[in-house]
Amino acid sequence: MPVTIKVESSLEHSVTVDYTTPGVWQELKFDFSSYTSTTNKKISVFFDIQVNGDVVTDPNLNIFQIDDFIFGQFSTLKVQEFEIEGLKAYPNPTNDLWKISTKDQEIQAISVFNVLGKRVIYLNPNTMSVDIDASGFPSGIYLTTITTQKGTSSRKLIKN
Repeated sequence: MPVTIKVESSLEHSVTVDYTTPGVWQELKFDFSSYTSTTNKKISVFFDIQVNGDVVTDPNLNIFQIDDFIFGQFSTLKVQEFEIEGLKAYPNPTNDLWKISTKDQEIQAISVFNVLGKRVIYLNPNTMSVDIDASGFPSGIYLTTITTQKGTSSRKLIKN
């Protein structure tokens, strides 16, 4: 029995695969790697429910279960490693204040994010040393990104 998946957008594309083992689970793979549209509006699944060219009349044979749609297997994004020379973040952990400093680069921007990814502080200090007041933060782990003229580096900060 043919099973067709069609992606509907400005460029329509469909792939048909035969289901060959009625009554048991079968893994079907639909390869859309040659499809290049990024404006997909709808994905449709079509089942050609026939046996020997006749319409199936047994209602038990008209039941289909679909499990685990996987739309792509992407490699992780590689981040270029960069380390700001002489970058320090201390005390870590802290109860109320982190000090961020560099050896010889002016800090242009600092962002601090909570574990949910929400930015809780953004500073443009334009100095080589910055105090971050953490006294109002709940205890937990925070991530900071520090940007200088030469690049951006990250640090994990802990608030007791």
